Amino acid sequence: MEEPTTTVPKKRQIYVGKITIVRRIVQIFVIIFLNAVFWDSFLKIDLSFFQSMFRFVPFLSSPRSTFSDSGGFLELMLGSMVARIVPFLLFGLIIFVTIVFGRATCGWLCPAGLIQDLFGWAGIATKNNREMGITTHAYVSRLKNWILGLILLFIVPFLFIADNNTYLQYVQVLGDFGKNPLGFWSLDEFLFVFVPTITQDIATSGNLELLLSNWLYIVQGFFYLIIMILTFYYPRFYCRYLCPYGAITRPFAKHAITALSRNPTKCVGRKECGKCEKACPMQIRILDESYTRISGNGECILCGNCKQVCDKEKYQAIELSFFKS
Repeated sequence: MEEPTTTVPKKRQIYVGKITIVRRIVQIFVIIFLNAVFWDSFLKIDLSFFQSMFRFVPFLSSPRSTFSDSGGFLELMLGSMVARIVPFLLFGLIIFVTIVFGRATCGWLCPAGLIQDLFGWAGIATKNNREMGITTHAYVSRLKNWILGLILLFIVPFLFIADNNTYLQYVQVLGDFGKNPLGFWSLDEFLFVFVPTITQDIATSGNLELLLSNWLYIVQGFFYLIIMILTFYYPRFYCRYLCPYGAITRPFAKHAITALSRNPTKCVGRKECGKCEKACPMQIRILDESYTRISGNGECILCGNCKQVCDKEKYQAIELSFFKS
C-alpha cells in the first residue's frame, strides 16, 4: 500500500468505455421504463397493475410513485416506522443487497445518479471539475451520517408510542415530515416527484403563485439548485456528502462480496499513473486502499470508471473480485 500524499490529482478527462456504455443503458432503462412518475404524469399511462411487483423492487421506482406509496428501501423503512411497524424485513433487504452487491445500486440503478453523472460530465467537459481537499472531503463525508441520524431521531420514537392519541398528536406535530420523512433529503424525490408535479400544476393553472406562495417549495428549490451547481464542479456531490441511503449502506458496503480490487503486480502507483483516482466520481484515494478491496470506507459505487482508465493505459490492474477481504 502506498503512503498517503497530499498531491491533488490533475483535471479529469472524459473517457467512455464499454462499462460506461453498459451502465448508461441500465440507468436510462431504469429512469424511463421503471420510473412511475414519468409514465403517470407525462404519458398519462396507468400501469398500476404492476404495483405488487414493484413493491418487491422498491429501489427501482421513484419515491411516492403510483407504483409504491414510498419508493426506495429507506423510504419504505422509514414509512413503516411511522406506521409503528418495526421494518425487520426491509432492513434485512438493505443489508442483504448491500452485502452482496455493495453500493452498485447507487452506481447503476439510482435515477438521481444518472442526472448527477450528466452534470459531472458537463463540468469535466468544460474543465470546471474540482477536488475537495483530502481533510475537507473526509470531514464533509460525515454530513450524510448526521442527516440520517437527525431523521431517525424524529422517526424512531414512533415505534415506542403505544397510545393512539399521543401518536396522532406526534404525527400532527411533524406534519409533512411525518408523512414523508425522507422527502426533503431525497434528490430522487426532488427530481422525479417534486419537479414534475410542480411543473404539471403550473402548466395546468397557468400561473406561478402555486410555487411562490409556498416558502418550503422555494427553500427546497434553491437547496437542490445549489446541489446541482456543486455537482457540476464536484461529481456525485449529493452521493458523496448528503445521501442518507449512502449513510445507512456504507457500513455494510465495506464488507461486500462484490468489490473491485488491484493487482499488485500490475499497478504502477500514483507517481507513474494515478489515473484511477482522477476518474473516481466519489474521490476515493484508490492507491491508499488495500490491494484486496477498493472500498473508500464503503463509498465505492462500483461505477467501473477506475477500471476503464486502467485498462485504457494497458495496465489492467483493477479487477472485479468476489469474497475478498
